[in-house]
Amino acid sequence: MPPRALSGPLAVPALTLAVVLALGLVGCRAGGGDPVVDSVLPAGERVVPAGPAYLAQELKARAFHWSVVVGGESRELGRLDDATWLADGRVLARPSGSRLQVIDPVTGEVEAERRINGQWGVTPEAITVRHDRRNRIVVLATDLTRPRTIDVPDSAVETDQLEEDTAELSLHHAAYTLAGVTWVQWGINSEDDTRTDHGVLRIEDGVPTEVLRDEPVVSLLPSRDGAALLVLMQDNGEDQSCGGCVVEQTIVELDPATGEVAAEYGMPDGYERSWRVETLDKIGSEVVARFVIGEAEEAGDPGVARQTWTYDGDWTQLGRLDEVRTWWQPGGRLEWQQRDTLRDEGELAAMRLSWLPRRGAPVELYGESRPCREREGVERCPLIVAPGGLLPAG
Repeated sequence: MPPRALSGPLAVPALTLAVVLALGLVGCRAGGGDPVVDSVLPAGERVVPAGPAYLAQELKARAFHWSVVVGGESRELGRLDDATWLADGRVLARPSGSRLQVIDPVTGEVEAERRINGQWGVTPEAITVRHDRRNRIVVLATDLTRPRTIDVPDSAVETDQLEEDTAELSLHHAAYTLAGVTWVQWGINSEDDTRTDHGVLRIEDGVPTEVLRDEPVVSLLPSRDGAALLVLMQDNGEDQSCGGCVVEQTIVELDPATGEVAAEYGMPDGYERSWRVETLDKIGSEVVARFVIGEAEEAGDPGVARQTWTYDGDWTQLGRLDEVRTWWQPGGRLEWQQRDTLRDEGELAAMRLSWLPRRGAPVELYGESRPCREREGVERCPLIVAPGGLLPAG
């Protein structure tokens, strides 16, 4: 997927959660595809810390420093390469390229640590680490114990495109483990553009099986509760050879027992290739997608838009969630929106972060009244990683 483009400034609505639920989570409906299939995997329990809760990544002295906020109380975590939230409300952190830590966000205590290297994929039941330089996957419990190693040999896929020193089997993107089964994308790594075999491996009891062979898979996206495996796919353009072409995409759900497509959910009416899925989830019998639409790289551009839609057989736009990222947390909701549309989020663009409690007035955590750090006359805001659902619980 291309880098995420971010939205421009918009006033934060000073509405209580009850009013938003009564008035805001409605909108225009659009046609869809298949009915939403029942999730057959066990749903893992999720714990969301008391809000406002979030991780903040700031650039200090040419290094990224992280802090964690729970219930409005902040604690410094120091220099980290990366961090995210686990389903149990703790923080998974990478203090260096070869270590992982599980941290209590309230005390800052490191509760578990393990030397391991690679890209992680997190589900409620497991942390799945794909090695950066070899076709190896390690599946860990969420406390970094009980490691299970999966080495994927070339014989795991049927292809005539492998040749010594010129082409190799390569696992890529994050791997995920759901109900004991691990899923990972694979492809042929070669400078020869005609060698394009690719697909997904479904690995059960250490045995890999090919699924979605040569299908245009963009991303594997398990639901936050681990009960469903959604996939973002190219809807066309798979025959194009331009590499970075931006083409239409579509959302499907897999049958976890076979890896076959169980349902095709399509996209909302009016969708076009400039829409990019920023995040995706399945909550009960609804699929929820937040889209980033368009780009804003030069003065005079119309700016990007952000929209949240649900799918229950038809697509419905949740109009009150336009232009913001929203995370529902105990006590209210956290909202983020970009104020500087001429820089992207990775360039520490100015943003607004607000806490809208169920009771009481909204609080601006970052914004015009509480600007971020300034450097060389430019406001540079932290990157925000927050826990919580795309829709209110219950």
